[in-house]
Amino acid sequence: MDSAENTEPSAAANVSLHCKEIALAAGVPAELRAMLSAACLVHHHPPTDVKGPFVPILDTIHHGAKERGSWPAKLAEILEIANSLDEQLSLAEGDEHPIERAFEEMSYMDYDPALTALLPIMRRANRRDVLATIPLLPVFPALATRAIALLGSADSDFREVQRVAGHEQVLSGELLRTANSAVYGSRRPATSIEEALTRLGTEPASRIITAAALRPVLGGKGLTGLWEHALAAAETAEKLARLSGKVRPHEAFLAGLVHDVGRLAIALLPDSAQAARRRLAASGCDPIVLEQVLIGMDHAEAGAEILDFWKFPEPVITGVWHHHRIERHSSCLAAVLYLTEYLTQSSEDLPDQSRLDLARATLGVSAGVPGLVYE
Repeated sequence: MDSAENTEPSAAANVSLHCKEIALAAGVPAELRAMLSAACLVHHHPPTDVKGPFVPILDTIHHGAKERGSWPAKLAEILEIANSLDEQLSLAEGDEHPIERAFEEMSYMDYDPALTALLPIMRRANRRDVLATIPLLPVFPALATRAIALLGSADSDFREVQRVAGHEQVLSGELLRTANSAVYGSRRPATSIEEALTRLGTEPASRIITAAALRPVLGGKGLTGLWEHALAAAETAEKLARLSGKVRPHEAFLAGLVHDVGRLAIALLPDSAQAARRRLAASGCDPIVLEQVLIGMDHAEAGAEILDFWKFPEPVITGVWHHHRIERHSSCLAAVLYLTEYLTQSSEDLPDQSRLDLARATLGVSAGVPGLVYE
């Protein structure tokens, strides 16, 4: 087996991430770091099955022949630490702060203390840095607050919707554009908010108003694709909620719109954190693990903090917080969002059969949902 012919499998990507960061912090030269990265891809294979300059690293791991001070011994220990860290992160996924638990467990293991002491140095920012960005985010529009209240009201009438839409040209324009789209197929265009509402109905109109009111917050520069994904997620989450009958559709729609709002806070972190995140994401690492290691929290938790700051409904906050790690909470809304990410082909999670099965079982949608055949 020639390592050059293999692409990095997702299962090894997280270990590779940890190896790169520990080796960098330990001052390992670039040439040896490259060798270590190659060894990460095949470290579960016997040394006799692979070829390459990294084979002495694998020999050291598999045969336990460690010569203190030699470069194979040091690189082998870094790889073993990285592998153990990945295992500890998996075991700690039920914790609210898995990276802290993983670092603590690693400190008790029989590794070179000088190397395990480097683990916290892998951080490019911390929870305090992320939380400090929240007051720097755009002011949440008062109009969006009114639109959300309208969306969640079971007895919103025609005049209430008309009054909210009439306060902002962007909202009324969005209603007219939708009412005059090919979907509604009317020969005569609607020319007033009243006509648009008559054609759309109050519930669809409320969803359109909510989305349009939130666009200035979620559609800013620097976060390519965030707004488009938010719209797709909102529509998909609402459909799943209706299908399952366990989540209120309007709540699922709103949660779908804002489920990635935590990315706004992460985007305001220092350039060093952004550069490390982009560099490591390109290697195929699980994005959630990457955020935990580099920042100490993932964008789902950051999003929950933002939504709490903006005084969103508690079920939406909880659903957003746990939507990537649904085993941590019984929230049906979190399960809706997890399936939504899967169905909209989000790249935020590596595929996980157990979570997919859990989400489907939680919602009772194991059959009849297009796209839910796991491959």
